[in-house]
Amino acid sequence: LVRAILVGIFTFILMSFFVEFKIVSLLNLFFFSIVGSLVLALLGFLAGIWAEKFDNMSGVTNFIITPLTFLSGTFYSIEKLPTLFYNISLYNPFYYIIDGFRNALIDIGNQYLVYGITYLSMLSIILYVLCYYILKKGWRLKLNKVSNMPDYILSTYARINLEFSHGRGSWLYTKDNKKYLD
Repeated sequence: LVRAILVGIFTFILMSFFVEFKIVSLLNLFFFSIVGSLVLALLGFLAGIWAEKFDNMSGVTNFIITPLTFLSGTFYSIEKLPTLFYNISLYNPFYYIIDGFRNALIDIGNQYLVYGITYLSMLSIILYVLCYYILKKGWRLKLNKVSNMPDYILSTYARINLEFSHGRGSWLYTKDNKKYLD
């Protein structure tokens, strides 16, 4: 989430040298930046837990994220689509993220702005609850057996039975005042 926002700010600053930006609605820009980043972060989190290997993550990107991006009206107006595809596009969260940015930067009269805010807010809450539930249940998460440490230690040396009483600088002292370098 933080990385996405920093990349967006950095890109905005760099592009401002080449393109004149006029922020019409700072509130919309802020909201859609945060919520868009949050939705993508939560989707990435879910995909990361689900994926067994890197190829599965590529599948999520190639078959879900990229098509949703291209079908979001980024490069065209969805009003020009046939009715069936227009109605399908209204369920695409990427459409509302991009439309919110458009509204924040070029002030187009958007009839779906409130719907987009509500839809993205609800989607964020649902994805967050799903992530929380998955983490709480531990689905597909591997248990780290730290409490059973001997399983991870090779027995290549015998453990020295020492009990230190105090330390001074980089030296440790036992009860009988033998000193050891820490």
